[in-house]
Amino acid sequence: ILDILLPDMSGFEIITLIRSIPQFMNLPIIVLSIVEDKDKGLRMGADSYLLKPIDSDALLQEIEKVFERGYPKRKILIADENVELVRILSDMLSQQGHDVVCIQTEELIEQIETISPHMVMSSTHLTEHHDIMEKLRTRKDSLSVFLYQ
Repeated sequence: ILDILLPDMSGFEIITLIRSIPQFMNLPIIVLSIVEDKDKGLRMGADSYLLKPIDSDALLQEIEKVFERGYPKRKILIADENVELVRILSDMLSQQGHDVVCIQTEELIEQIETISPHMVMSSTHLTEHHDIMEKLRTRKDSLSVFLYQ
């Protein structure tokens, strides 16, 4: 259960951070806040978005609903030239039930528009592609980008 108004980092930033770490990307997130921005919270990866104040029975019912739905599966785009590493990542994430698409780095921007993934995974070599990095930086949506070595 996460609030949006936090002292050092916003709840929206925490949602993005959680969804960008493969081990935690399935962690259920229920937002409980006075901030009325449900659309943004759900778009960024929250499983549920509730407004304060809320009574404990309603909160418990929402928690049950989230767990009944199971953990959310994510659409993940892997862009890398290392075929073996891509296969390993793809197999691991697919086994967790995620929809994984593997592409070459040059196809990244086009495929983001076509596939609309929740997350992009790529090696730190992606930072050498300044044009791609600039397009990722200037996107208006809440796409998570996870870079690995």
